Amino acid sequence: MQEILKSFMNEPWRLISTSMSKSLTKELEKELLLKHILYEKEAVAVARRKNNDDVIFFD
Repeated sequence: MQEILKSFMNEPWRLISTSMSKSLTKELEKELLLKHILYEKEAVAVARRKNNDDVIFFD
């Protein structure tokens, strides 16, 4: 999947490691509210912005 994502990633976005993905995904699960669109979905963190804390999740 990372090869496919690389073709879509532009600065300031960068792909993240598997361990970082697991960490960010766990944090998302803790922070989601009941009515959030990603609540109870199996979203996986795939990329992060270099200049802030925004993350792209794949569902």
